[in-house]
Amino acid sequence: NAFKVYSTTTSTHYSYGQNISIAKKLVLISENSDLRYQGCFQDGPSCRTLNGIPPQVRNSMKIDDCINFCNQNNFKYAGLEDGYQCFCGNDYTVNGQASGAPDEQCSTSCVGNSSQICGGPFALSIYKVPNKVQNSASKIVGGVVGGVLGGVVALVLFACGTSVSA
Repeated sequence: NAFKVYSTTTSTHYSYGQNISIAKKLVLISENSDLRYQGCFQDGPSCRTLNGIPPQVRNSMKIDDCINFCNQNNFKYAGLEDGYQCFCGNDYTVNGQASGAPDEQCSTSCVGNSSQICGGPFALSIYKVPNKVQNSASKIVGGVVGGVLGGVVALVLFACGTSVSA
């Protein structure tokens, strides 16, 4: 007689926290006022829709966590799947076509916030990542304002006859 020996490994399981009803989720999906939301799209284990970087997996995933992660890595789109996975990419088409999915397929609560929807099994809730140019523009404006204020202070000191040595 022959015996087969099997070994077991430890796996990570994420707790979804307090879940909300499917009816409430469908209302959240249909009334989604987040202008970044692009829709629900199909994904696959071998051909990922958003494949710009290995996914981030977090046991406290929220929509903004994923968007920020993709923004930091300079991607245009962020996709949440199955409540705790974040995918990034610059295009959400596969072979030039977007594979839209019914909204009901994206009905899994985010593990970090049960009132948010983070995709579903092989279904991505895709969001447009805000452009980083806004941050650069605010730095430019801040530099100009700082330079103008510095010049005004120097002018006031000069006009008052105050000398400043460096």
